[in-house]
Amino acid sequence: MRVRIDGLDEMKKALTKKKVAVEKVASAVTKAGEKAEQVAKDLVPKDSGALHDSIQHKYVSGGKTVIIDAPAKNTKGVEYAQYVEFGTKKHGPEQKFMRPAQDEGKKVLIEECKKLVETK
Repeated sequence: MRVRIDGLDEMKKALTKKKVAVEKVASAVTKAGEKAEQVAKDLVPKDSGALHDSIQHKYVSGGKTVIIDAPAKNTKGVEYAQYVEFGTKKHGPEQKFMRPAQDEGKKVLIEECKKLVETK
């Protein structure tokens, strides 16, 4: 299961207009990714620990996008994070961990980008 935190178009325009360096934007994306990963790890059920340990963040698009991934697989080789996140009739109710992580990461990204626009 993956969630993405993409840059917001309006924020991108503001950062471009202010000529904020790419490195500074990448730093904001890094903080957002780290926060999202930590929130996901804090909220995920820790039955065997495999799902918790699989949660990671990585950057794509030259550091402009962060992906939070939870690729743990069951004994049949099937990724199962989505069954935990959304719940199933067979395995029980939803146990949200990725969506709240995405929300928190997005908040961090917005706040960090606002700081960049306001301080330039």
